Amino acid sequence: MTDIDTAAIAAQRQQLHDRADHDLVNHAPRSGPVHAALDGVTDTCLAAAHQLIELVPPGRELSLALTAIENASQAAKAGIARNQGVVEAMYEVRPSD
Repeated sequence: MTDIDTAAIAAQRQQLHDRADHDLVNHAPRSGPVHAALDGVTDTCLAAAHQLIELVPPGRELSLALTAIENASQAAKAGIARNQGVVEAMYEVRPSD
């Protein structure tokens, strides 16, 4: 019989609860760079979707492709919204030398 590390299980569960508390709430954009990044994802995904609608015959495959784009958009926007400080640092305007 293996030993069960109940403390480790409890710690892992707490980490998952903390992540759920962070990930499953709305993270409103707080700055221009964040808005720009979110808009960029929207523009990119919309362009890809419209291009596929023109290229792929209607049917299951097109539906799956559009669903994949929707999932990619949601994941990208979640990554931006949950990491706004990183996005702001990535787009920070640096003074010229």
